[in-house]
Amino acid sequence: MIEILPGKPNSVQFRIQTTTIEALLISTPSQIETILLPPGKYSTGDELARAEPLEKRYYLNKLIEAEEQFMYYRIVSD
Repeated sequence: MIEILPGKPNSVQFRIQTTTIEALLISTPSQIETILLPPGKYSTGDELARAEPLEKRYYLNKLIEAEEQFMYYRIVSD
């Protein structure tokens, strides 16, 4: 099943814990940001450091959906 997610997706590299991952950062007009991560063990509050173009930091704020293929979180930035 294909879901339509509101917002503009952008493929971004992040560092989380000791790993660099490719994720989909989704920005909406209301400035709520969400992220699709590959499956893994993540916790609310985990820090994501954006590798490029800025050293901007994000934090996992709320788990929206967890599936075998992905983890979908609301995030906040500093």
